[in-house]
Amino acid sequence: MTTNDTSVPPQETLTEVDQALSAQSIDPETEQDRRQAGKMHLLSSVLRKVALVLILTAAGTFLFQGWAGWNSVERIFAFLGFTASLAATGAICGLRYKDSKGARVSLGITAAVIPVAFSQTGGLLYSLFESGTHYVPEVLRFTAPSLSAALLTVAAVVALLTPISFIAFSALGRVEAKLLTALYIAGNLSLLLPTRDPTLIGLTAMLLIALTLFIDVMQFHRHPELRTFEGGLSRILMHVPFAILVVRNLALYSVSTILISCLFTVTAAFLFVVVPQISTDRRLSRLCQAMSTVPAAIAWATFANALFFEQGALLPLPVEYEIPLRALPVSIILVLMSFFTLGTATAYRKTAAFVAVGAMGMQLLTVPGVVSAFFCIVTSTVCIGSGCVMEEKGLFHAGCVGLLLGVLYHLRYAIGFFGGLGPWVSLAIFGIAILLLSSYLEKNYRPLLQKLSLLKQNFDSWA
Repeated sequence: MTTNDTSVPPQETLTEVDQALSAQSIDPETEQDRRQAGKMHLLSSVLRKVALVLILTAAGTFLFQGWAGWNSVERIFAFLGFTASLAATGAICGLRYKDSKGARVSLGITAAVIPVAFSQTGGLLYSLFESGTHYVPEVLRFTAPSLSAALLTVAAVVALLTPISFIAFSALGRVEAKLLTALYIAGNLSLLLPTRDPTLIGLTAMLLIALTLFIDVMQFHRHPELRTFEGGLSRILMHVPFAILVVRNLALYSVSTILISCLFTVTAAFLFVVVPQISTDRRLSRLCQAMSTVPAAIAWATFANALFFEQGALLPLPVEYEIPLRALPVSIILVLMSFFTLGTATAYRKTAAFVAVGAMGMQLLTVPGVVSAFFCIVTSTVCIGSGCVMEEKGLFHAGCVGLLLGVLYHLRYAIGFFGGLGPWVSLAIFGIAILLLSSYLEKNYRPLLQKLSLLKQNFDSWA
C-alpha cells in the first residue's frame, strides 16, 4: 500500500514565513519619509489657503482703496499689472516648480478677476457718453481724460487679458480652452457697452445668458473633464460677466422689467445648470432643477410683459394675446428642460402639456371665440401627437382634455348657430348623425372593438 506524501519540507515553510514577515515589515526610514511627505503636503495646502486669502484681500484693496493721486486710467493699468502678476505666479508654480495645484489656484483667481478690469474699462468708456445723472460712489467711478486714452486702455485690456484667459482655462479646462476663452472674452466685452439703459442692458444680458447656456449644454456638458471641480469652476465663470452686467445696473443705475426678468433667469440657470455641476448629491441636484422651473416661468412672464404688454413695450400687442404668449413659451421651456434634467423627464413634459392646455382653456373662457377654440384644438392635437410619439400618458391625457374643451365650444357654437335657424334643423342634424352612427356600428363593431383593444394594450405600455 502506497501513500502520496503531500507535506511541505520544513525548510521551504520557513522560507515562506520569512518572506511574508519581510513583506509585512515596514522600513523605519520609509515610514519616516511618508510622514514627512504628509506633513509637507498639509503645509503646502495650508499655505495655498493663506495665499488665497492674502491675494483676495489684495484684490479688494486694489478695488476699494483711496487711490490717492491716481487717475482712472492709472488705476486700470495698476489692476492689469496685478492680474498679470497672478498669471505669472501660476505659470511659475506650474512650469518651474511643477506644482499643478498651486498653478490652478493662482490661474483660477486670475480668471475670476478678469471681469473686474473689463467692468472698470466699461466705466471709463461710459464716462464719455454719460447723459443721465446717477449716484456712483467715487471709488467705483472711472472718468476718461480723453477719447484716445480710453481707446488705448480698451486695446491694452483686450490684448493682455485674452491670452491670460487662455492660459488660465488651459489649466482649468484644457479640453475646451479655446472655446472657453472665446466665450469668456465675448461676455466680458459686453461690459464695455457705453450705455446703462436698462432695456438695452436687459436684452444684452438675455442674449448673453442664452448663448452661454446653449454652448454649455451642447458642448461643455459632453466632456467629463469639465464636470470636475476645475471644469465646473470654468463653466461657472462663463456666467460672471452676465451677473456683473445685471447687478451693476440694479445697484448703481436704473431698473426695468427686462432687468428683473434677468434676475429670475440667473436664479433659474443657477439652480438648473450650476448646482448639478458643483453638487455630488443627486437628490439635491434633482430638487434644485425642479425648483428652477418656478423662476424660469416668472422670468419669461416678466420678459413677455416688457416685450409685449407693459406701457412702452418694444412690440405692443392687444391684451387678448396675453395668456397664450405668457404660458405657451413656458411649456416650451419645460419641454427643453425635460431633455437635460437629472429627474423624471416625463413629469416635466406632463406639466408642460397641462400648462399649455390650461392656458388655452383660460383663453377660451376669457376671450371667447372661434379663433380661441381653434388654437385650443391645435395645441391639444400637438399634445396628443407628442404623447403618441413619446408614448407618454400625461401628454396624451392633457391633449384629450384640451381637445374636448375645444370641440365642446365648437359644438356649442354650432348648436347656437343652427338653433337660430329653427329647432327642427338642430334636431334633424342630430337625428341623421345618430342614424349614421347606428348603421356604422351595426356593420363594423367587431373590427372597431379589436382596434380599441389593441390601442388599450399599447396605451398601457406607455410611461
